[in-house]
Amino acid sequence: MHDSKIRPETMEIMSEVEPKMIYTRDDGTTTTPSWRGLMDPMVE
Repeated sequence: MHDSKIRPETMEIMSEVEPKMIYTRDDGTTTTPSWRGLMDPMVE
């Protein structure tokens, strides 16, 4: 039986994967998505 949830330590390792995604907001500032998930606020 496999674990259907991704463990936090796996996500921390995956956060080091290149290339990093960078988004540009409407006001011209840039941001990257958080490794914690799509629903978390973006980090600077």
